[in-house]
Amino acid sequence: MACFPALGEVFELTLDGSAPDNDPIEMVHRSGEVGFEKWRHRGKLVKGVQTRRFKLITIGCCDHFSTVVAILKEHGKIPEGQWREVLITKFQSADGGGTVGIADDSWRDQYSYFLFPCIRADSGQTCVPFFDLSEGGFNNNWRWLVEVDE
Repeated sequence: MACFPALGEVFELTLDGSAPDNDPIEMVHRSGEVGFEKWRHRGKLVKGVQTRRFKLITIGCCDHFSTVVAILKEHGKIPEGQWREVLITKFQSADGGGTVGIADDSWRDQYSYFLFPCIRADSGQTCVPFFDLSEGGFNNNWRWLVEVDE
C-alpha cells in the first residue's frame, strides 16, 4: 500500500464524482458518523470523471478555520471534499505524518455544525476517514490538500 506523497510533491488523482461511493452523504455514512441520515451537504460537487493535480502542505498552527482557508488559497485551490475518497483509496497506508484535511466545510450535521472531511493517518495503521468541526484551532500535525495548476 502506498503512503502519502511528500509535502509539496505534486500528484494526480482521478475521481468519478458521480459514483455512488463518492456521494457526500455516503461519505458521511462510510465514515461512521452518528445520525448521518440527517446530515446535509451544501457545497459544490464534482460531476463525472475528472483528473486534477494536488499537493499536501502544512501551514503551522491556526486558531480559526477561516485562517486555514485564507492561507491555503495562497498555495492553490481548495478542492471539493469528495476528493478525500480517491485520496484515501490511492494512499491507504498511514505514514504518521499527521492528519490530512480538505478545507471544504460544506457538510452540516444534525445540529447544523460545519464539518469538513479528513483522514487520520497515524503511523502503523490503515488510514481512517472522518469529519471534523471547522470550529476551534488546528495544530502543526495537520496536512492540507490543495489543488494546483502546475
